[in-house]
Amino acid sequence: MQSRIIDRKELVQNNPILRNINLNLCVDCKSVKSLCGFNPCPLLNALNVHPSADQYREIKDNSVFGPSEQIFVGSHGYPRVNSGPLTSIIEDPELLKICANPAAWRNLSLKDIIDLRYGMIRGKKNLYIQSRKQDRIVEQLQLLSMSTKAVDVEGLYSSIPKMNSSFSVETQPMGPSADLLRLDIAENPKIPKRVESVLGDELKATEQLFSLYNDKFDVYYLQKIFSAGLTGLEDAKKIVPTRWSITATDDTLGKQLIPTLRDLPWIKQIEVYFASFLGNEYTVILMPGNWSFENFEAWMAGGIFTLQSKGWQISYCHEGFTVNEYYKGRSSYASQAGGYYATRLAVLEHLTKRNIQARAIILREITPDYLVPVGVWQVREGMRQAMENLKMVLSDRKELKLNLEYLNVPVQSYFRKSLSFRQMSLDDFF
Repeated sequence: MQSRIIDRKELVQNNPILRNINLNLCVDCKSVKSLCGFNPCPLLNALNVHPSADQYREIKDNSVFGPSEQIFVGSHGYPRVNSGPLTSIIEDPELLKICANPAAWRNLSLKDIIDLRYGMIRGKKNLYIQSRKQDRIVEQLQLLSMSTKAVDVEGLYSSIPKMNSSFSVETQPMGPSADLLRLDIAENPKIPKRVESVLGDELKATEQLFSLYNDKFDVYYLQKIFSAGLTGLEDAKKIVPTRWSITATDDTLGKQLIPTLRDLPWIKQIEVYFASFLGNEYTVILMPGNWSFENFEAWMAGGIFTLQSKGWQISYCHEGFTVNEYYKGRSSYASQAGGYYATRLAVLEHLTKRNIQARAIILREITPDYLVPVGVWQVREGMRQAMENLKMVLSDRKELKLNLEYLNVPVQSYFRKSLSFRQMSLDDFF
């Protein structure tokens, strides 16, 4: 099924610009650093995947009515950004229930997810990030963001939405879009009193987000309200681009959870967890010791960011090995960007649920089956799935090495870079 999404050879042949740039830069760039000198990313720009199923209502004019429970805030042109609702035109009632909930996408293929997201019309209204009290559309978007269920909305657009798709390593796939002229909410949003109470308190965004997280509001809901400019001290509130809000929420929650590990007991043995999700293979190693975190991303040749690679490319980030990072989180931004913080959050959720601490080493291997990026959510959900699947319990590190032979990359390539393993005696491994 996934071979129908894109043809790698045709992708390059049909887009001459891709033949004139160094695609070996793509793994490090992942479309966000503009290392090739082009912005927006020419590789992701070349992707235009259309759905294979006729599961959407036909859009005949520039007025669209339908359920919405999600907004999108762009980052281009910051501090003036395009903001608006995502309105569903999906006809299948079962798909309607999950179109804005990545936690429900675990059993879907890449093609299924792209089809699902293609049925979300994105409205775009250019707004200043601090215009929350000056524009009625901002007020409507904030009500949508606080609602815990989809509400019917009617959007008037400048034209019939253009039926195309776009992709990002950080945000979910986007479908048709058009400039938004007016937005009307046709029913009352369902806003929990607890949310109104917490957001009404004069607290920092960090305190508000963690308070609601402890009240069991999921990370996707928290990302929405943070992006809509609803959190923080009154004078500091501002609209936040969606891709920034995703990483900021994961990082904020992670930094609140890390200090709670300090006095917890160590795990007693080496535990290995595993999951395969959307062409990504996640191996998680938990070892006895004080909290530290190491994240490897190994990109196999032939994937969307490794079209010119002949072997694998590995990136590596870590925290918890210096005094200023003990039980505090990273002191600088991770070069792996959003994927790092989503991975860390999944591990921290697992440890805090068990009331233990450990050294964590994550080996994420991205295979050629990951043909198009679909957002950081797949890292978070892939890791959560891995943390539910204990693969083996081992007694020592030599046994660990022998049992990691299933990896696509030779285990020595990870062990040589890992600070946890380099601090041990080589006799433990070879």
